[in-house]
Amino acid sequence: MWKWSRLLGAACSQARPPASTARFLSSAVATRPPFVLPRRGDELLLGCVSYDPAVGEIWQRMKDYFCGAGVPFDFLLFSNYEQLVRALLDQTIDVAWNGPIAHVMAHDQGIVTSLGMRDCDRDFSSLLVVPRAVAEAGLERVEQLEGWEVVTGASDSPQAHVVPLYWLEVEKGVRLGSVRAHDADLGKHGDTAVGEVRVLEEMAAGARVAGVVSRMMWDRALGGALATVDATRLAARAVELAGPHNRIPPFDHCQFDALAHQPGGKQVHIDAFVRALRGMCWNNPAHQEVMRLEGLRKEWVGPREEGYAIVRKAYRHALTRAGGQAGGPQGRRCLSTCASSTHSGRAGARRLRVGVVGAGVAGLQVVRACQRRGLDVAAYHADSLPGGVWAHNYAGYGLQVPPTLYEFPGFPFPGRRSGRVPTGPEVQRYIMGYVGHHQLEPHLHANARVTGIKPQAGGVWEMRVACTRTGREEKKEVDAVVVATGMYSNPYLPDLAALQRPHFPGRVIHSSEFTDSAAATGRRVVVVGGGKSAYDVALEAGRAGATSTILIQRVPHWQAPRDILGVLPMQYVFFSRFGQALYNAHRGTLPDEVAGSRGCTSLAGPVFAAVEALVAAQLGTTGELRPTTDILDDLHGYAAIQDTSVKRARASGALSVVNGMVAKLSAAGHVELEGGATHPADLVIFATGFTKDYSLLSTEVRSALDLGDDGLWLYRHMLPPGIPGLVFVGSEIASSSNILTHGLQAEWVARYLTGAVPQKSVEVMKREVEAIKEWKRSWMPATASRAAMVLLYQLAYHDRLMKDMGERHLRKANPFAELFMPYTSQDYAGVFS
Repeated sequence: MWKWSRLLGAACSQARPPASTARFLSSAVATRPPFVLPRRGDELLLGCVSYDPAVGEIWQRMKDYFCGAGVPFDFLLFSNYEQLVRALLDQTIDVAWNGPIAHVMAHDQGIVTSLGMRDCDRDFSSLLVVPRAVAEAGLERVEQLEGWEVVTGASDSPQAHVVPLYWLEVEKGVRLGSVRAHDADLGKHGDTAVGEVRVLEEMAAGARVAGVVSRMMWDRALGGALATVDATRLAARAVELAGPHNRIPPFDHCQFDALAHQPGGKQVHIDAFVRALRGMCWNNPAHQEVMRLEGLRKEWVGPREEGYAIVRKAYRHALTRAGGQAGGPQGRRCLSTCASSTHSGRAGARRLRVGVVGAGVAGLQVVRACQRRGLDVAAYHADSLPGGVWAHNYAGYGLQVPPTLYEFPGFPFPGRRSGRVPTGPEVQRYIMGYVGHHQLEPHLHANARVTGIKPQAGGVWEMRVACTRTGREEKKEVDAVVVATGMYSNPYLPDLAALQRPHFPGRVIHSSEFTDSAAATGRRVVVVGGGKSAYDVALEAGRAGATSTILIQRVPHWQAPRDILGVLPMQYVFFSRFGQALYNAHRGTLPDEVAGSRGCTSLAGPVFAAVEALVAAQLGTTGELRPTTDILDDLHGYAAIQDTSVKRARASGALSVVNGMVAKLSAAGHVELEGGATHPADLVIFATGFTKDYSLLSTEVRSALDLGDDGLWLYRHMLPPGIPGLVFVGSEIASSSNILTHGLQAEWVARYLTGAVPQKSVEVMKREVEAIKEWKRSWMPATASRAAMVLLYQLAYHDRLMKDMGERHLRKANPFAELFMPYTSQDYAGVFS
């Protein structure tokens, strides 16, 4: 890639390899006898786009090398990147040599892992070219291009169109007069550079426009390497719009991608491919010739993802500008360009219409469950991407648990057995893979905020939906509304006006705004809060180079270790039926639940006392930092899972944890606590959680909800008794494995809407809600989310949903496993197949 031998006049293709090359070609072995059809899986099959006749020759040389290195290898040439990505996702090929946009497309639509890239692929750059006379007359900044015509390369070229236009229009806010693309060789994503050559030809001819090209092509043009571009005229009539302010951010170019889920034999081939690739040596003349043909400077390097951040943003911006149609049926749809979600078939044959608010892990599973049962479902989300909190969050966010405990049922997390806790971006890529795997995209409406929900005559509901880009609002009529906005939608901040007496000179933000850890570099950071996000942010601030980091919590709370004493994974205690029996003995069963815990009562007290002692020792929560409340009670109000990172940070002095209540933020730059203690701060981050907002529901609906100071009380945490057609999934429940709980809720709702789950009377539902309410209020902490708390009782809650659906709730293979082995999402995979 990126050789463009036709354009530059280089003769890369040769009839016979030179002697220097023949030495390693002679060691190549045939992978099969002549005339024998290969079996799929015998060879590792790589796909690449043939943007130039030399590509076939290059990869024939690479094939000879790989086969000589013992890798059974072959390749396929594609005419465009869209087909290449589809072939990877369909497993027609095993590895794709993807350009930057194809790389982003593959990651967004499938569970993909990257294998490596060339050294020249890192930090590829583009630039703006303007008429020299205009620049010399005072054109110095990109903002001065307001209203200009901009001429670009092919409209699918990342370097000559997609990334520069995103940077100009979105990051710099420049309103261009018009954009004219030289659309040559579409599908090859600018690899031929024909469009860029035409831009340079215009600039050399004296066109009064701004041009966008890659730095590579600009340098080649000025060096006289392009036959159709007069280098002398170009230098006289055009100039780069230079300076740091005008610099388009660099990005990474090509990368080898493969599906993360591979059979054992295929994974062996891929591992051998990577070893052989990285084993190519520049100092070996035979290797060097092939590496030169492929454009390397010196070596193949490992994969990296951070270089594609701006490509990913630019690609999505391009989809929006194109009405969401780019990329085929998987393209994201903006509200203003998509068709109505209502379905109008023959009279009496109309499908049930379901409108979903939100497209996080709850909303997506609702869409899939409704889709499987033939419902006309549409989900609306205000962001440009599905994923909810995983699409955007604070710096350093990630899972609390290993991937086996955060999986969609029937859709395993890649690398799940490694035990490594995935980062937030890794979870988002996994979610996008789920969307692509189940083909949910046609049901998702991006950049669409639901602003109102109210019932109408005839048992239908009206949803008001506004486009977040244009402000245009539409009304949608549906038969049922599913609110799936999650537990973390509206950040809570204390009354800052009351706290800042007089004006505090530092910066004050909510943890959800801490998206760039560089904000903490060189600053004195104070984090207010005692939950997971508080500790995550405090640790990230320390890693980013904060001069000091202090975490202030009102009172200490218990946190569960991922592994008790580093030996026993916490899921064996928290997610097993044995653990459930201990909870039942300690705090009782769910109302109307058969206890099944006789004989455990005498064990419960000593067991939980021992657990408290072990947790305190392991996490270093001793002295004033040791909670005084019962661990089971406390976890049902302030649940969090922690490893030993906080303990190590405290021991090293990188983090201080104090108990106290913030009284004010002073003009001297201090956080003052009740009692008089002060802590200097340049940056105060309130990790104070989120509040619920029901304002999108009409007044009459809100008044009919059982909404108290401790949350919204619902039947099965989903149905408000007496309000038919309104359902909550994921938004009013807090469990230990929420992705599984949301999945079971989604399946329950889809069956409920189609009559497969028996409907109970309003009176029966209200009685069950009251019983749950009384039980929770008898022992759970009085928090604003007590109504939603299930947590360590999730297994009992899941059993109820399974029984409602007529499914087998005992999912293990034998009695021992049923009692002692932890339950995970994959135990329920059969319910969703």
